Amino acid sequence: MTSIPPPRQYWSITEGTFNCLIDHPRAAAFDRAIRSAVRPGDVVVDMGSGTGVLALFAARAGAARVYAVEHDPNNLATLSRVIEANGFADRIQVLEGDVCTLDLPEPVDVIVGEMIATGLIEEQHVRANNNMLRFAR
Repeated sequence: MTSIPPPRQYWSITEGTFNCLIDHPRAAAFDRAIRSAVRPGDVVVDMGSGTGVLALFAARAGAARVYAVEHDPNNLATLSRVIEANGFADRIQVLEGDVCTLDLPEPVDVIVGEMIATGLIEEQHVRANNNMLRFAR
């Protein structure tokens, strides 16, 4: 009898996160929601930043600082470059790590995230949200 290996902590579907960017109505809905929640000077965390689009929306909405937390090495490879290319390197800091366990450098005012690559069976949203809520003002 063969043993089944334990499930991975996350599944990398980098192309999936980038394909989300071309869904303009969806991206616009996220932008509107973030603009309604973020106030000038807020500190924001983007859980599972992926392409960085939600972090960029938060910075554009006036956040003083945005922590873009990312675990997937495929996304990490381009995330800082995307942030810099969009002119927000002074306000968005990439943090490499798992949002379920990562400690943030300071309290946050707004928590955003769309963790689409965490798997349908072993969703990590509740653990991630509970961990990030420890840093909510």
